[in-house]
Amino acid sequence: MQSLTELINALTRLFIAILLIIVIILIAAKR
Repeated sequence: MQSLTELINALTRLFIAILLIIVIILIAAKR
């Protein structure tokens, strides 16, 4: 079960990173 928890944590970090990149791209596109 610990490996599943680590997988969920990795996916969560990846998802957050993607959201941050999208926000940065949107902000850069508005300029």
